Amino acid sequence: MSLLEEKLLLAKTVLSCLEKEGGSMRWTPLLKSALRQGGTPHTFQSIMGFLMKKGYVERANRGVYRITAKGTSFLESL
Repeated sequence: MSLLEEKLLLAKTVLSCLEKEGGSMRWTPLLKSALRQGGTPHTFQSIMGFLMKKGYVERANRGVYRITAKGTSFLESL
């Protein structure tokens, strides 16, 4: 699996977890989900930065992250 495919799979995992949990989740459960999919803490942090920068995920409160409408659309395209 290429690095790009790995990152897209991790992004899909994060967005799917957020969607399943009613739209928001804390950092640690998201990280654990990513690690179960074979990601590393570094790649998870990188993907979260990308998702937040692009507006797919937003920080709702301290340590709580929420999927946005744009993130839901991106997830459907993945």
